[in-house]
Amino acid sequence: MKSETKLFLGIIVATTVIVGIGIAILSRPVRPVTVDPSLLIRADSNKIATSSATVTLVEFSDFQCPACGVY
Repeated sequence: MKSETKLFLGIIVATTVIVGIGIAILSRPVRPVTVDPSLLIRADSNKIATSSATVTLVEFSDFQCPACGVY
């Protein structure tokens, strides 16, 4: 075999191995994160919700930040 052919086959094998490892790492199942809503939502929080809502969106702001304060 020519050295160019060996180099080309080496690049193909290395790329295949790297792609395979990437697929194996990214295809692992991810555990869902659960958070106790009572830690995030206080009794005096503003709420727009229905009783059948499945998602809760909590917004955090820092009014000492110039951009957040202007908003």
